[in-house]
Amino acid sequence: MEIETNQLKITKPKRKEIIYINWMRSFTIMGIVYVHVLGALDRALTVDEDTLEMYNLNVRIFLQFGITSMFYYSGRAAALGMKPERKDPEGVSPYMLPVIWIKKKFLRLIVPLIFGFFIFVIPTTYIGRMYRH
Repeated sequence: MEIETNQLKITKPKRKEIIYINWMRSFTIMGIVYVHVLGALDRALTVDEDTLEMYNLNVRIFLQFGITSMFYYSGRAAALGMKPERKDPEGVSPYMLPVIWIKKKFLRLIVPLIFGFFIFVIPTTYIGRMYRH
């Protein structure tokens, strides 16, 4: 939708997005990467007792607040994404809209799941088996 005012063209977004939800999701995802890096460093490096305690404290704090925040903001984004702001598709009952939304989400998530499982999980499990005794 475009509005012209005194030779200035303003384009409004098609969907209403709440920007802070996307930013909070981004910060919580970066926190998850941070915790995984700390876990990898803990396994890869030999550190003294104080450094190990600092790693464990950071991980506990993030697990207490970061994971729950990530689930909250992801749920809010999913709930806002379920409410269509545009017209309903022609000939579709309003009761079918949640079914269509679930189908889209399922297809959007199942492809990366299958790809990640066969490309990353199975090979790393097989390779990692050599290092476990």
